[in-house]
Amino acid sequence: MKHVIVLGAQVPFTSGGAEIHVNSLVYEINKLDNIKAELVQLPFKWYPEIQMINDIMAWRLLDLSESNGIKIDLVIASKFPTYAVRHENKALWLIHQHRTIYDLENTEYDCWGCEPDTKVIRDKIRELDQKFFQECKCIFTNGRTTAKRIKKYNGFNGEPLFPPPKLADQIHPGDLPLL
Repeated sequence: MKHVIVLGAQVPFTSGGAEIHVNSLVYEINKLDNIKAELVQLPFKWYPEIQMINDIMAWRLLDLSESNGIKIDLVIASKFPTYAVRHENKALWLIHQHRTIYDLENTEYDCWGCEPDTKVIRDKIRELDQKFFQECKCIFTNGRTTAKRIKKYNGFNGEPLFPPPKLADQIHPGDLPLL
């Protein structure tokens, strides 16, 4: 039996596409023979800016090599800062980086700039992202736009891997109507 950990960063009291993505991934992996998957999440808070460095360190300090004497064969990171985790067999299916540091910087959606060390913190996070991406055995993205972003801002190739529709198992071929 192989053991897989899917990693999710959870903003408490919120739920959206990323949460659906990681939960669906665990569900689909567990349908396979001889593989058991579990979701491991840590809370995520992006403010004040220095808190993001703390969140990165929390992921980095986790030991996911084994649990309760069971070897963890693979970890699949999903979004910032889950990919900071240290593991010998780390894959990334990138939903997104922390976009305020990249493509939303200096736009109306840029919520930073008030803190005195904003530039230092952003530069450190960008530096760490580079390191963590290099550690990944493979990098997939949830779509072409995310692949373009990771290439543009980090120089990494991410292969778009589209998650299956939630109701994929209910889609069946049918007859074409006569025109």
